[in-house]
Amino acid sequence: MSAISEVATPVTIATANDSFSCKRTYKYTPLNDLHWSRADVHSCSRICTTFVPHSRHALVIEDEAIIAFHIGDLVEQAGAKTVAYAQTELEAVSAAMEQKPDIIVSDVRLLTGTGPAAVTSIRLRVGRVPAIFITGNPEALDGYDHDGLMEKPFEADRLKETVARFAVDC
Repeated sequence: MSAISEVATPVTIATANDSFSCKRTYKYTPLNDLHWSRADVHSCSRICTTFVPHSRHALVIEDEAIIAFHIGDLVEQAGAKTVAYAQTELEAVSAAMEQKPDIIVSDVRLLTGTGPAAVTSIRLRVGRVPAIFITGNPEALDGYDHDGLMEKPFEADRLKETVARFAVDC
């Protein structure tokens, strides 16, 4: 059984700054060892508008469910209208073929494959898409084209600002 399947209790992630406060409680339901779904209770108070009203679709490539959904929430707060999630390289390419992302936020190491290989494959199929990598291994990106790099643990505001900067051109 994978670590994702073992999440049995609700997990709460809270984010706050001068512009908004947001608290989400996630309950993860394993569909099988590689796929999961979530139900959430969302309580959000926003004082300002989103950073980028023009951004549309984001792809989050991350194999840890809690981190993936937290990143997805931050990307939405930065202006994304929709977010797709993938845990593996193949799922990421498939998701990008279903709907071309305007921005990709990816981990480097995945359940199977790698984020950089997924981004390279996606770009070959759908064209240039801005990609931001979040990793504890920045040296693993040597030789790969990327638009941003953030080391884990990352700051929520910095990720939102980075996503907003690249999403403006969508």
